[in-house]
Amino acid sequence: MKKKGVDFQMVYLYVDDLIYTKTSKDMVAKFKDAMMKEFKMSDLGLMRYFIGIQMKQSPGKNFISQEKYVANLFKKFDLSKCKLVTSAIQQMRSYNRMMMLLKRIQ
Repeated sequence: MKKKGVDFQMVYLYVDDLIYTKTSKDMVAKFKDAMMKEFKMSDLGLMRYFIGIQMKQSPGKNFISQEKYVANLFKKFDLSKCKLVTSAIQQMRSYNRMMMLLKRIQ
């Protein structure tokens, strides 16, 4: 992390991926130029996917999702025909109702 007055820049390195964010366009331009002069690298633009997390960015908005990761899990374990549950709480309520019913029967 680098701080210059009120502006700051953060750099993350994961294996062979380099991610950087900033509050100043000038700081990013200088960092990017310095890195590209020192190392063989290319600028892929705005981040779209990183370690299982999708990023959708637009001016003033950032959306983070694991939709692709979950879709791959569903495909890998053949879960596409499973009944959907909106939340774990809904599932727990169904379980609790079933347990109460079983207690009445016994």
